[in-house]
Amino acid sequence: MRSSALAVGAAVISSGLTMGLEAGAAPPKAPVISTKSFFACIAGGEIVGVEAVPFTAQFCATDPGEVLTQITGPQGFQGAQGNQGAQGNQGFQGNQGFQGNQGFQGAQGNQGFQGFQGAQGNQGFQGFRGVQGFQGNQGLRGVQGFQGNQGFQGNQGFQGAQGAQGSQGSQGNQGFQGESGTATVTESDANSGTIANGTSHTLGVDCPAGTTATGGGTNIVNSSGLAVPGGYVTQTQPNGNGWLGTVINLTGGNMTQTTYVMCATP
Repeated sequence: MRSSALAVGAAVISSGLTMGLEAGAAPPKAPVISTKSFFACIAGGEIVGVEAVPFTAQFCATDPGEVLTQITGPQGFQGAQGNQGAQGNQGFQGNQGFQGNQGFQGAQGNQGFQGFQGAQGNQGFQGFRGVQGFQGNQGLRGVQGFQGNQGFQGNQGFQGAQGAQGSQGSQGNQGFQGESGTATVTESDANSGTIANGTSHTLGVDCPAGTTATGGGTNIVNSSGLAVPGGYVTQTQPNGNGWLGTVINLTGGNMTQTTYVMCATP
């Protein structure tokens, strides 16, 4: 069996190695230095053969009990100190080593001297708005303030819905007897044309020259001549020698306004 001692190495073999020499043999010869590696074949505790690498085909392989081992000579004397070799080139920098363990905390040092006053720091950023505070208690009633100025007049409101008919009023007093006379009364009309939904319209009409306005009115109707909810008269009144009316259309469709005046001829 071949031992793991087959590693190659230089060995010093003495030619005078005693291998069962008998007494009275010739003196040993001077040592011979060899650079080969020699191995001994051992069987039954005895060296039965010695060979250098490479071995013969049958060396130490015929008997199952044979053991192959490398022969190592005795340690030689230490040689003389060699000359100082030339300095080698600068080696590459090694990898960063692992961080060492945390050292023990040192003893506390003495109190240092107070430093100089530092420069004024920059203005810090404005902080975030704080949380809404709780509502405070009811304050005391304040002193009566001065009366405010008169406000501006508001816009004309829309005409309200038709109210319920009022109760019959009491009969008025007898009027004075008027002067006797006759007059011819005629009607003059003015038509607006189409009034779009969501708009208001004002329309006036005058009496012809030589006549006198005695009354009038205005209305808002659909194409069939009928009043419709959402068509409102917001103003009707005398206007010089004629009549003036204003309407608003909130019916959802197109409407028509007519203003008329009653004209008397003496």
